[in-house]
Amino acid sequence: MDPVVYAYDLTTGAIKSYEGHTSWVLSITTHIIYKEDGSIKSQWLLTGSDDTTVRIWDLNTTKCIEKLIGHTDAVTCITFANN
Repeated sequence: MDPVVYAYDLTTGAIKSYEGHTSWVLSITTHIIYKEDGSIKSQWLLTGSDDTTVRIWDLNTTKCIEKLIGHTDAVTCITFANN
C-alpha cells in the first residue's frame, strides 16, 4: 500500500510527493487563495483518506499545513468552501 500522493508536471517532468497519510488516499481537491490584487497568495491540496483524516498541503512546498481529525470512518469525498 502506498498512501503517498504524487503530482507530475507534464511540462518539466518534475515529480512532487505528498507524504503523511497512513492508508489509501480516497479523495482529493485543490484550492487557490488570491491576494486583493488578483495574484496567487497560496495554493492548497486537500486530501481525504481511509485513515479517517483530512490533510491540507501547500501545493508548492509539499508540506502538510494542517491535519484534520475527528472523522469516524474513511473520508471518501472532499471539497472546499470559502468562509
